[in-house]
Amino acid sequence: MIFDAKKLKKLNNPERSEWIPVNGLWETLGLDDPGILVDLGAGTGFFTAPLAALAPETRIYALDVQQEMISYMEEKMPENVVPLLIDGRKIPLEENSVDGLLCINVYHEIPDRPAMLKEIRRILKPDGVLLLLDWEKESPVLKDGPPLERRIPAALMVEELVEAGFHGIESFYRFNSHTALRGVKPL
Repeated sequence: MIFDAKKLKKLNNPERSEWIPVNGLWETLGLDDPGILVDLGAGTGFFTAPLAALAPETRIYALDVQQEMISYMEEKMPENVVPLLIDGRKIPLEENSVDGLLCINVYHEIPDRPAMLKEIRRILKPDGVLLLLDWEKESPVLKDGPPLERRIPAALMVEELVEAGFHGIESFYRFNSHTALRGVKPL
């Protein structure tokens, strides 16, 4: 189930920066000087815009499946951000062209996760990084987010990354009530 675009303003809740600080995202991504990044399921660009400020020389593709989100971002994003409407199955970028991809609070919404992980792996350069962040299955802290039955256990997320061919998978515990996994596309 896709986030309701009518609740677009909820995505701009400043508390989200407390749960997921952008500097923490940048550190966890672990790329020194990326040329191209992708924010998959960027929504309003809440995380995209500050990432763009941290990396003004990096082109960031802000992808979403809803035209309302793309229209919102087209009005508000810095020049190095390119909002792109996708169909949820294919990412219209070249094979081996992306240094890093962030997927923040979207993984639980992807209907065919194995196919999307394959597509992510296709566009990442060899040694490219996937940073997958989503709501913990059972968070003792936050009551926000999707219903518990829609959340994905961390162990299943790791299993799916391994099955998709990512390696060097690391878990990070710096984001409040969120599972954070970093995987690398093999050389």
